[in-house]
Amino acid sequence: MDKDKILDATLKKFLKSFFSLSKTEIEMFVLDLLEQTGEITEIEKSSQYKLATKLKVSPTKAKNLWYNWSLRKYNDDEQLKKMLEKILLDPKSNVYKDDSGWFFLQIENPLLLEYVKNIIQQEGHIQDGSFSSKIIKLRAKALDRLIDDCTSKEKKNEILKRLGISEDKFKELVIGTIKEIVEQRIGKSGVALAGTAVNLIKSKIPTKDKKGV
Repeated sequence: MDKDKILDATLKKFLKSFFSLSKTEIEMFVLDLLEQTGEITEIEKSSQYKLATKLKVSPTKAKNLWYNWSLRKYNDDEQLKKMLEKILLDPKSNVYKDDSGWFFLQIENPLLLEYVKNIIQQEGHIQDGSFSSKIIKLRAKALDRLIDDCTSKEKKNEILKRLGISEDKFKELVIGTIKEIVEQRIGKSGVALAGTAVNLIKSKIPTKDKKGV
């Protein structure tokens, strides 16, 4: 469908319900039109700054528009999982690991950001968003949960490869996170018990058969 046909069909639909539409609904109508005609590209939708400059509005206004538009467009978790998978498969732009074992995940889309935070909180994992409103700081166990939630085993290995982490090293980081959480929950007197718990977890994790390597 070319732009003229899109504009004609949209205008007819808009005029039929114009007087019953709220300000937010009109804004969503316009954003839909801009997307359908290609005036807003995928790149611009993935950056709050680019969306703000394209629409000539403040970054806060752009964020609110983007959130409301995404809420209407992505009406099930599977769509959000695909968006998250795409981000995780591009770690050079979106994922960073520091020397202390923390991972930093950058998410521009405000709806996806809230979706990820909700998953982490529901699972009881540690995450920190104080550094930036678009960046989530999380431990390996929380990242492991996100990866498992949105992608397959094969793509998980691809994500780890792009992060420059072997599967075994990532398992060590996950186990280290679990040990840290256990020790925090039970106090210093439970360090020995935490070690026992970690050893039990290790025994449940399948290891590679060295003969098959």
